[in-house]
Order: sequence, then structure tokens, then C-alpha cells
Amino acid sequence: PPVVARIMETPARQTKRADRDKAIVALGYRPTARYVEEAYGVPVAGGPSAADEDMAEDDDADPRRAVDDLAAWAREEAGPEIDRWLAPLRRGLADAASLAAFGDWIERRGVAAVDATAVAEALARAKALAALRGMADVAAGAGETRWGDDGGDAALAERLDFDERVEFFRAKLSLPTRTWTDIWQEEHDRAFVVAGAARDDLLADLRAAVDSAVADGTTLQEFRRRFDAIVAKHGWIYNGGRDWRTRVIYETNVATSYAAGRWRQLKAVAGRRPFWRYRHNPASVEPRHQHVAWDGLILPHDDPWWDVHYPPNGWGCKCYVESVSRREADRAGGPGEAPPTNWRSERVGSGPTARIVEVPEGVDPGFGYAPGRRAAGA
Repeated sequence: PPVVARIMETPARQTKRADRDKAIVALGYRPTARYVEEAYGVPVAGGPSAADEDMAEDDDADPRRAVDDLAAWAREEAGPEIDRWLAPLRRGLADAASLAAFGDWIERRGVAAVDATAVAEALARAKALAALRGMADVAAGAGETRWGDDGGDAALAERLDFDERVEFFRAKLSLPTRTWTDIWQEEHDRAFVVAGAARDDLLADLRAAVDSAVADGTTLQEFRRRFDAIVAKHGWIYNGGRDWRTRVIYETNVATSYAAGRWRQLKAVAGRRPFWRYRHNPASVEPRHQHVAWDGLILPHDDPWWDVHYPPNGWGCKCYVESVSRREADRAGGPGEAPPTNWRSERVGSGPTARIVEVPEGVDPGFGYAPGRRAAGA
């Protein structure tokens, strides 16, 4: 929701703003004449500033473009620094016999083992960029309009809110299953299943709990409380430990619904931003080396590689895809070439429901598809 406040400027605040703006200008961001006049009360003579003219002539005239470029720069600068900062902490955690021991190590040697100065500086700049991004979203008419494919006023179209993930999930048909291999890959675009949930009433209650997670952002802890109540109500006996089973149900449904909603959104702006960039999430505790290798890969949105590598690409995978304009792709060295897809055969499931499947290298069995692609008719 919007926050409304009356801000009383002081000389100290103006000085701080000027210092921040100076740093942002040094990074390549040029404030418009309107911003200078409104922020500092200084009239800018001679009509629009050079930055205004550049934006008017630019074929990427979305006011968020410059901020997106800076955000990409901040990610590229801060990411390696954060990795170097976390490396000794990860080693300390791996060597610790328990969390308590790790806590003792942090107090005794952990703080001295890392130098957070570079990270702090990068994050400070990123924070300023985040504020600019928020202002740019408002300036672009958040919730009202966005540029259409031809960049002209006549092509303005309604902005896509992120209801797509909810629509994707709620369009599924609930199907009873015995094992997790009964429904495979793209079939999940059309069906909601929980392995072993074969009764309609049980499946309906589980679906309601997952729907709350997808639509309302229910936490894993809240989902587990509902799961326990459902299990007790129906007397359901399921395979696997409770914590593992609830995490799989929760994370897989939330992640694939998010990915399907993003697929629809990314396709909707493909005329203006025709490339996609693979992103590995540094929050992964145990990153897959193939996913790390794909980080930053830019390919056309319709490259067949995405059909089997669009994330999530495995259990617990937190990778994602972002759209890229032609200008941004050129600045990043141009779109690359799709890595070769090396297939392997794996046996999944057990007993009479077992099957042999072909799986791309770097992708877990069952994840070699693009969530939402079939639902979108692609």
C-alpha cells in the first residue's frame, strides 16, 4: 500500500541527497531536468535536459530501463563480494559439529575471518538503486500502464499483476494418485496431485492448504500446521518424514506456480524484451554446479533450450529467469549460444509404476520442462 508523508527538507538532508545523487551520476544515471527542479528547487533553463532528449529518442524508452541497468550492475558487483564474504562462514559451518559450536566459532573467530567492507559498500549503492527502482515503478504508472511492443502511446497496454501464478494453480484439475510418477512433467500444468493422496476429500483439503500458500503467501510453518490437522482428520498414512514431505509439497507447488506466472509475464513483454537471462540464486545453501554455470546466460526467449531448462530445475531449486532488452543483451556481450543438452537415462519410482526417463544433465528427474508453457498453449 502507498505511504503518504510530508517531508520537511533540511540543509543536512539536501546535502545527503546531493552526495547520493553525485554517486549515482558517477555510475551512469543522469537525472532529468524535472527531477533537479523538484529536488533542489533550481530551475533548469533551455527546455529538456540531455537526459530527457536521450530518453525521448531511445528505442527502450521505458523510464525504468536506466534503473534496471544499474540494478544489473549492482548485482554483478555485489554478488562476487557477497560470495567472498560468505565463503569462510560456509567453511566454518561445514566444519562445525553443531549449530551451537558454529555459534561459538562465530563469537571467537568468525567475525575476524571475514571482511564485510566491500560488501557494505556494494550494498549501500544497491540500496540507493533500490530506492530509484521504486520511484521508477511509480513514475511508470505502476498498476496502470506499460509500454506496448511498438513503443508508441497507441500501444500502451494494461500492466500484468502477479495474479498469473494464482490463476495457473487454480486452473488445475485435482487428480488422485498413488505415486509421484503417476503424473509426469508437463502434465503438472493441468493437474494438482499429492503423491499417495487417493481420496477426493483428502486431496481437496490438501489443495486448499496449498492454494493458501500460493495465493496468500502462507509460510512453510503455517502450511505444516494445516498439514498436521489434515492428516489427523483423515487418518492419512503417507511415505517419508513429515518435515521432508511437507517441504516437498509446499516448495514444489509454490515454485512451479511462480515460474508459470513468470513465464506468462515474460512472454507478454517479449516484443520489447526479447531475451531471457538465467539467474542462479546465491541464497542456495548447496548450489548445483550446472546451475551456477548457467548463471548470466542470455538466450532468445523462444530458444528451445528453455523448454527443458526453464527453472525450477530440481527439488529446492531457487533459480529464476529475467527478461532482457536488446540493448541490455548487447551491453552484457550479446546473447550467447545455448549449451548442449546432454541427456541421461534414469529409473524413477519403484515397483509396477517405475519408469525409465530421459533427463537433461543438471536437471532433476521430473523437472525437465517449463512450468506454465503447456498451460499457455506454447
